Amino acid sequence: MAFETSRNVGPIAADGYIDLLDKMIVFMQANGWTVQRNLTNLGVTAVVTINNGGTGYTLNDTITLDTSADPNITAVSEATFNVDAVNAGVVTAISFVTSGEYTASDGGAGGVPTTGGTGTGLTIQPFWAGDAGATGEKEAILLGIGGGSDTIYVGVRTFRDLDTGAFQWAMRGFSGYTANLLWDNQPGASFELVNGGSTSESGSFIPLADVGTTIEYWWNCTSRRINGVFLVGSTYVGPWYMGFGSPFVVAGQWPYPLLISGCLNRSDTKFDSITPGISGCVDPIQTNITEGQTQVNWIDGSWQTVANGKVSGTGRISFGDIRWVAPSGYGVNVFPFSDDDWFNPGGNNGSADARSITPQSLTIAITINAAPQQQIEPTPNAAGALHVPIQSIIVFGNPSDQIVMEIDSIFWVSGSGVNSEDTLTIGADTYHIFKHGNRSEVYNFWCLRED
Repeated sequence: MAFETSRNVGPIAADGYIDLLDKMIVFMQANGWTVQRNLTNLGVTAVVTINNGGTGYTLNDTITLDTSADPNITAVSEATFNVDAVNAGVVTAISFVTSGEYTASDGGAGGVPTTGGTGTGLTIQPFWAGDAGATGEKEAILLGIGGGSDTIYVGVRTFRDLDTGAFQWAMRGFSGYTANLLWDNQPGASFELVNGGSTSESGSFIPLADVGTTIEYWWNCTSRRINGVFLVGSTYVGPWYMGFGSPFVVAGQWPYPLLISGCLNRSDTKFDSITPGISGCVDPIQTNITEGQTQVNWIDGSWQTVANGKVSGTGRISFGDIRWVAPSGYGVNVFPFSDDDWFNPGGNNGSADARSITPQSLTIAITINAAPQQQIEPTPNAAGALHVPIQSIIVFGNPSDQIVMEIDSIFWVSGSGVNSEDTLTIGADTYHIFKHGNRSEVYNFWCLRED
């Protein structure tokens, strides 16, 4: 196991989101993970020229590139286009729809034939992601061995959102790996839908930046999981997590406790956006009502979304008692429980918003959907204030009431009297403190314990 940071010491910070993935792959390999797939996708990003408009086409025909006859191009899937204008059946304008997946491209001159639509003979000159001025996207899937006999499959792909130009990672978990299957078709894949619109888009995304932007990183890796945080501009993007959590079960009861958590469940949001939706697994806030950025592979093999709330304008509102992370500091309604209930996901005295597993001495009393009335403050002592990291724990109220797992090495902590990148030393352990996304309230801090 190992901890690594690019901040001020050691490794060089990443130059953009693709270089960042390259560095993470190397770090994971050094800590017991093996690469199953590491592709640079030389997809089509635009149309440069219509070489031959063909005949017989109609408006809004769907056209598919056909590179099968070119020995210098290797297609996993072909790019598609829409016919935007025709003149007597001759195509005069088309627009890019999907990039396709290509592991080799000559990017050469001359028309590339197409199929589909109502006509024939259309050839175009695409702009390949491998051409001068473009950067090929990457896709990686890695295998961790956990305790030695586990098979833990996680993956990351890079992409640029077509609507807003946001540069993203998409993180995913799988139940296996098949070499000839596409990303979306891998066994047991966690949720992902890109460019699906405001009410259908979903996935575990991390908003980042392109070449020319320095990205600092702090990350932990064992053979079971990797987690960490990135600094992009002035935004601390994290905590994110890929791999096994630490479940509250007996051996063999839950054979695949996989946790995948990005920091956003919309692919069109940039890292510097002022939204509580940029949030990691210590306090996940969804930006819409579909599947969220924090996903748990449950005992039955289904993927279950975990969320503490959802975005409402520039604020957040309650998500309902479904599945959540305790003991996050705002919107999770942590308060003393009635009688001797220390775990009561159904609520306290009928409340629909009770979400906490903390000793009563560490509780916070807050108003539902409002700012906290009380805070956990540092404990005074002769040597100065003592900040107490509180372990982040996933709790289910559905499909059944369960204390599910600890989020390994991720903790909530009060932000009172501390700043991002401060450290705590407790015994032999070092904790790195960060604010949550672009938020700076004292209840929106967390810390990463070094492996």
